[in-house]
Amino acid sequence: MRRPDFQTFLQLLQSRLNGKPQAHLVKIIDGKPLMLDVLWVGPSLEPIWASKERMAWQQGEITVVSRDGLITLKLTAGRPQDLVDIQKLNEKESES
Repeated sequence: MRRPDFQTFLQLLQSRLNGKPQAHLVKIIDGKPLMLDVLWVGPSLEPIWASKERMAWQQGEITVVSRDGLITLKLTAGRPQDLVDIQKLNEKESES
C-alpha cells in the first residue's frame, strides 16, 4: 500500500476534524492502541500552541501541549471525564 503524500494526509485530517479544532485518532500498533488527539491550530488555539513542549518518545521526540494548555483544552471541552482529568492533574501537582 502506498503511503499518502502530505497534502493527502492534511485533507484526510481536515475531513476527520469536520470543522472542529480537535480530533481523536486511534491506531493499533503491535496489538496495542495508540491514541492521538490532533489539534488544528487556529486563532483560538494559538496561545495553547505557543506553550507547547517537546518530549522524548521512543526513538525521537513529539510535540505536546503544556500542562496548562491541556487544562485549558479540557476546561473548554467541559466533558465529565475532562473535569475528572483536571482534578487528577491538580492533585498530582499538589503532591509534588
